[in-house]
Amino acid sequence: MVFDLGRVYPLEQVNLINTNASESCEYDITASVNVDFSSPVLDTARTFFYPQVYVPDDVEFEDDNWYTLTYTAEELSREQRNLYVNFPKVYARYVRVRVYDSGNVDGFFSIGRVFIPKKVWQFEYNYNYGAQLSLESNVLSDKSLGGVAYFEEHPQTKVFSFELSWLTPQEAYSKAYEIMRSQDTSGEVLILPDKTDSINLFRNAVYGRMRQLNPVNAAVFGYYGTSFQIEGLR
Repeated sequence: MVFDLGRVYPLEQVNLINTNASESCEYDITASVNVDFSSPVLDTARTFFYPQVYVPDDVEFEDDNWYTLTYTAEELSREQRNLYVNFPKVYARYVRVRVYDSGNVDGFFSIGRVFIPKKVWQFEYNYNYGAQLSLESNVLSDKSLGGVAYFEEHPQTKVFSFELSWLTPQEAYSKAYEIMRSQDTSGEVLILPDKTDSINLFRNAVYGRMRQLNPVNAAVFGYYGTSFQIEGLR
């Protein structure tokens, strides 16, 4: 798959959202200013799609994932199968993604969305203590006249909520305000609480939308604040 961004942009991420990648899937990503990729500015080499999510103490020797320390096929059946790839900033117009998934039982590879952000905001000061990652249940339940409970299961909704209290005036308006202005509550955003935490990135990254637009406020002298609540999309 080759994606033409229209012109050269600074890139730091490529994300594949809501795929059907199997547990043995691999990929590579190349970026270039040339359509023939003759002089690539990025080449990830062939890499496993699913990252390590456990440390050795988390799994038993007999477990299927003892060697890989990744999610098992059963665990993946309950997860949104996203790929988050971060890399040092490069300048490119064309991005090529190649996927190797011959063991996929569906017989094909599908992607719900490809998210290649042209702007990335890394906070100058981290969000406040008390940030929350939550899972909201979407299970529907009912009871028969005899009192027997019945359940209809649906995927959970992942929500990340956080506050920022140490924004410079420029960061408050050119970043926070502009994201809310451009994306509103229907535009899509991606929050990576800690992109260096490779083991937990698959769990705590949230690709979604802002549930509401909160005000930019004068928190303390010289600094501004605001808050975000990102609701994951399927």
